Amino acid sequence: EDAYMIMRAINSRLGILEDYLLNDEMSDYDRKHWEYVAQQYRDLRAKLANKKFKEKQYGLFFDYSKLDKLDNEDEE
Repeated sequence: EDAYMIMRAINSRLGILEDYLLNDEMSDYDRKHWEYVAQQYRDLRAKLANKKFKEKQYGLFFDYSKLDKLDNEDEE
């Protein structure tokens, strides 16, 4: 369970960094630094994704657009 929380945190930080790197107004030094940090997060994510865990967990997928249909059926 901890590994999933770590993966989520890595993905969040990586998303923020990638958005920040789209900014054209940073110095070359800053760009190189943050690209290095982003690459470190990608490497860490890859290592974590390749680890084997004792238990498999499966996500639940739900079509939220069907909630509107259910609400409309209840009103009729």
